[in-house]
Parts: sequence; C-alpha cells; structure tokens
Amino acid sequence: MRSLLACFVVVGLYVPVMAAPDKTGWSSGERAQGAGDVAKKLTYGMCSAPQNADAYPGSPQKILVHDCNDFSQQFVVTAAKPSSGSNCGGFTVAFGPLGDLKPHLHQITMTADWGDEPVPAEKCGSAKVTAIAWGELCLDDACTKTDWYVIGGPKQRKGKWDAANKTCQLDIKFTSTGKRHKTLNLDVVATAVAGNQIVRKREKGTILAEVKSNKACYSAEGKVATKEKK
Repeated sequence: MRSLLACFVVVGLYVPVMAAPDKTGWSSGERAQGAGDVAKKLTYGMCSAPQNADAYPGSPQKILVHDCNDFSQQFVVTAAKPSSGSNCGGFTVAFGPLGDLKPHLHQITMTADWGDEPVPAEKCGSAKVTAIAWGELCLDDACTKTDWYVIGGPKQRKGKWDAANKTCQLDIKFTSTGKRHKTLNLDVVATAVAGNQIVRKREKGTILAEVKSNKACYSAEGKVATKEKK
C-alpha cells in the first residue's frame, strides 16, 4: 500500500490525446480506444492500491452542525478535464489530513459520478462510470497506526435514463459505518462512445463524513420535531 504522503502527491500535468468531435454531439475526450474495443466490456479493473490524488482539499473542510446534534464534513470536486489516469484508474479524490477529516465522523458516503456535460437520452446507454473506494483505517485511538483497505468496488454502472427528471443516472455510492478513517480515497473513470471510439469524460467525486444522532429531536415546545438539514 502507498503511504499517506504518497496518496496526496498531485499527479503530473494532464497530456490529453484529443480527437475531433463526432457528428453525434459528443466532444471527444482523452485516452481514446480503437473501434474494436467498443464491443468489449469496459471494466478498467481499477487499481490494487490507492492512487496518488488528483484532487484533495486545499484547506480544512468545515464541520457543519445540523439539527439534533448531527455533524458532517464534505468534500466535492469535479475534474477540470477528462482524466489521463493510469491504465487501471482515473480521476482520484482524497479527503484526509489535508482537509482535516475528523475520524469520529464515521458514517461515510462516497459518491462517484459523471462530471461532464449532461448526457442526452439517446446517449445515456453508452455512458459509463467505474469506481473503487479506499479507506485508510485507524488502528489505534490516536490514528497513528493505519492500514488501507477497499471500502467497496470496483463497480461499474451503465447509464439509465430517468424520464421524470430528464437525466442520465450514473452515480455509484459506497458506504461505511462504525470505522474510523484517517483518509478516504475515491478513484473514478467516466467514459462515453464517440463515433467509433471509447473516450474518457470528466468525473465528479463526493466524500461525505457524518454522525447522525438517531435520537428524537424536540422543538422548543417539547414536541418531537422533524430532523432537517440546514
């Protein structure tokens, strides 16, 4: 496994391999593949260890206090351009000491999603998101001893059109509860078919750490109130 410091090294500059936009509306991305690969199942296998971070908080993320003694921290980021990534991975988001992640916020939701232009209905079925979630688990109270493990994945989701909301559903969620983490790492690949090529598109990652009290919330009048996020 890679060390914590290695996990936060920013990957070098992107060197995109661009192709001309196809006639059906996709603007092509980088890492284009041949037409013969289109029919193959696209898995990207993902990587056997947490990847160096492409994106991480540049400053501590605020702890938000909600109703009923609920607390949360969240880091959300969208790739500036399609990932060049390694052969096994893509756009990697990390949230840990650099964002002042609080290990006691143990209810984790990590969401990998499409971060490019909205996918139209006729192209939804060819769009895909692949992701894997890693956690650096605290092995002692001070979180000085840690070990990396897979929280979930790799998973792949093919786009499904939501007619009611007129959106292409591509998000993949990973969850963890009851474990204290020093760092959380989400590796995401988004792809589309452009003409006769499979191309990478921009990705989005969201890492949410929270604690919900799961207790009754009372109003000033002493009545049970509905828990709502502020």
